[in-house]
Amino acid sequence: MYPNAEEVGLKISFGGGVVFAVIGLVMAVWSRSQLVLLDGSYSLLDSFFTFLILKVTTMVGEDRSKRMKLRCLKEYFLILRSGAIITFLLYLLRENIIIVLQGGKLVDTGSVGAYTFISVLGGGIFFYYLDRCSKHTDSKVLRLERKGWLIDTMLSASIAVSLIISYLIKGSDISYMRLYIEQIFVILIVLVNFPCPINVITESIKVIKRS
Repeated sequence: MYPNAEEVGLKISFGGGVVFAVIGLVMAVWSRSQLVLLDGSYSLLDSFFTFLILKVTTMVGEDRSKRMKLRCLKEYFLILRSGAIITFLLYLLRENIIIVLQGGKLVDTGSVGAYTFISVLGGGIFFYYLDRCSKHTDSKVLRLERKGWLIDTMLSASIAVSLIISYLIKGSDISYMRLYIEQIFVILIVLVNFPCPINVITESIKVIKRS
């Protein structure tokens, strides 16, 4: 049923990532939402590295003599990918701190809500498919792709949570917090996810040294 689960999974992940990146970035411009920008940009960045790893996997194929070289090359891609993510997270942290200091801002909750529904549903579907593929192979790359889709879906779910909180406090004594709620979520997401790419870099360096 899955003659080449890694390659098939990477192709599906790349195609889905590009689609959701385009949707996310268009919605981010329309709604002026930093969370949607974070979600769409993450999908775009993730898709780029998925494409690179897919090309390497397809090029080497099943040649056993090149497996060690392929493994090292993939680790270098993981280091590069993690470095780009760290740079992106630092940029988001800086931009959202500036927005908070400047008084915050509101977003178009209607368009963001529609994007959230599409993104959570689609992300869940791709995560489920990659989860099934990963059960038919011991591919580390495919497991990372699955984790990437899980993170992407969680980011979309965070958008929904921020909208719900914004709606609940509307008209209350703390309604002014609606100007800051999204920025607070972005900053929290950045801080929570920041250790992950650092750990990936550390683990990849260890693998390269052992090779």
